[in-house]
Order: sequence, then C-alpha cells, then structure tokens
Amino acid sequence: MHSRLSLPVSLVGSFFVAFASLAGCSNGTSPDSGPYAPRANDVAILFPHPEMGEDDLLIAMSEELLPAALFAQLGDSDVGLPRLAEGAGSTDVYPRLRVTSARLDPCFDNVTPCQRQVRLVAQILFPLTSDPEPPSLSDASIHLFYALDDEPFVNLLVALRALGSERGPLGVHPGLLREGLDSSYAQAMRAALVTACEAGTLTRFTFMATGRSKNWFFGIFDRASDGSFALSTIPGTSMTSDSFTDQGSPGFRFGTPFAVSWFPDSLLATDSTQALSPTEYSEGVDRLARLANPDLVSTSDVNCAACHVADTTRVQASLDRGASRPETSAFDFPASLPAPDVPPTGFGNLHAFSWAFEEPTVSARTAHEVELVVRALRSEGFRASLAPQLRALLE
Repeated sequence: MHSRLSLPVSLVGSFFVAFASLAGCSNGTSPDSGPYAPRANDVAILFPHPEMGEDDLLIAMSEELLPAALFAQLGDSDVGLPRLAEGAGSTDVYPRLRVTSARLDPCFDNVTPCQRQVRLVAQILFPLTSDPEPPSLSDASIHLFYALDDEPFVNLLVALRALGSERGPLGVHPGLLREGLDSSYAQAMRAALVTACEAGTLTRFTFMATGRSKNWFFGIFDRASDGSFALSTIPGTSMTSDSFTDQGSPGFRFGTPFAVSWFPDSLLATDSTQALSPTEYSEGVDRLARLANPDLVSTSDVNCAACHVADTTRVQASLDRGASRPETSAFDFPASLPAPDVPPTGFGNLHAFSWAFEEPTVSARTAHEVELVVRALRSEGFRASLAPQLRALLE
C-alpha cells in the first residue's frame, strides 16, 4: 500500500462492521456488546513480519503520515544527524519505510489534561531494490507520535472494537496472524490506523539509527507552536543526541557506559557483571527494574538509549552470572497480564515494540505500559471524561 487511505471515519466504521464477523474465527472473539473492555492486543498491534510478495501489505510511509522533508534531515550533513541505517548508504529509504506496530494511549505520560495518542513504529523493509529476495526489516526504526482529540480517538477505538477482541498475551497480533496480511481484516485495521494518524497531528518524531556495526543513535524532533519541528534535548541530559555501542558478543559484552544515576553501568560488560558481589548485582537489577516500571520512572526523565538497553542488559547480565532467568526485584512492575509471547530479548536487541530483524520484540516496559492503558480504557474515569455522545459509542 503506497498511498494513504482516505476513507472518512464514518465509512471506515461501516467497513469494519462488515468484516467484524472475521474476528469470531479461531481464538478471536466477536465484538463486545457491553461496555468497552479492550485486551492488550486490541490496543497494541504488532504486525506480522511480511513474507515474499507482501511488501505492500504493511502501511507504507507517506506525506500524510510523515513529511519526507522532515525525515530527510536524517543523513543531512548540514543538520549533522546520522542516516537512519548507515548500511543503506545514500539510498533514499523513505519509500521503503513500513509501519510495523501501533499503540493507543488515552493519557500519554499522565499529563493534565490527558492527551490521547497513537504511536506508530516504522522500519525499513529490505531489499531496497527490485531483486526477488525475501523481505527483512531493519534494526533501525522511527517512532511517530500523533495527538488525537476525543472524537477521532474514540472513533479509532470503535473501529478496532468492531474487528473483535483478541485474547492471549501481548505479541505478534493473533488476529493478523490468523487472517493474514492480505485479508480484509488486515485491510480494515490498516485503514483505521491511517485514518486516525495524519501529519497535521504529528507532535513528535524520534529515531533509533544504526551504524555499520553495533552502534545505535537516538534523537527526538518535537513540534513547535508554529508547526515546525526541531531537535529536542534528550531527557535526563543536556544534549540533543544519544547513543550506545557494544562491539562484544554474548558472554563477552563491553557496552559503553552511560554515566547516569538511573542505569547500572557495571552490568553492561561481562567482566564487571561477574565481578559484582550478590548485593551489588541486586542493586543493579533494581535500577533496571525501575527503568521498566512506568509507575516509578517516566520516559520524560531518562535518556532514550538507557531505556532501550535495559531489557537486553538484564537478560544478558543474568546469563553472565550463570542464572537461567533474570533475578527478580522489589521494583518490578506488579503485572496481572500474562508475559508477552515473544522470545527473551537477545544480545544487541534494543527494540521496544517492533522487529529486531526477524525477532518480534516486546520490552518489559512496553508490556507494563500496555497493561496500564488497558486498565485506563476499561475504567469509569476514562468513560466519564468523554462527551455523552462519545461515551455512548463505548457502551
């Protein structure tokens, strides 16, 4: 799909109702008749990895989602930013960007008044040529943040609800796996997201760029009151750039330290991890647990790279200590939903809710944030915050 679907919300809603019966297949459930009560996969959608011939079955980047001129600042020598993927060289990767996940949030970052939001993640879909090669997704990614008013936000909830609710742990969307990316079900889901997200409501554009080796670079563009975008200071720092490097391997890690109070640098290298006393090691795990707990730490207070490195550090550090699973912490989020249905975060996997090449990833923090979103959307407080005509759509 190379162009933005421009169906009016009313038509999209009707389109979804026509296909709502699809959600009753297999493990899916039909649309709820009672008050809106979403599950994790209903509000956090991780698209399946495309197969051969499915290049256009993920949402393609377009001017309506992200202005090409804004994206082009990546790799611009005058701006001083790295390319999104250094391995792609000077090739324009914008046309090959595909949306790989979407998340809904009724009150992003708990600001007052609440800001409804949709977040999309897009990655480069290789190959960059017309060669008949199996598709693969880049390690590099961009995140797009859209601020929605109540009406379009509720319309999106209603449109997705019409597709049915999906049980099970958070992971690659079970309905999309069941029906396929080429199904009417998937087409309806793409239409709902594209209708809700448009460049005029884009408030933030962030990136995780990759070098030619195990280097990752982070940056944030925020929208000013005049509609222009400019680089913002990385939270917890005084800089507009952030990075992480680990040229090592599992069992021989030597990641670059962050030198910040919220991250345990001693757990970034195998040698230093193994040298810690049990108490010192537990203190490091506590800091990683706090980073993954949205009740304790806000992403507006800590640097991007530290958040993205936390999961792989906790998993790899436990392996370095000879443990079969990561040590628990008193600061772990008290989750009530099942653990995500994805593999443990591998070495060098800095993703939060996307694809590390062919490995689906749901970070611990993402899972916890999604659980809070599910609770919020099920609450009377959320319904009470809506105008009566919008509330009625969810009851």
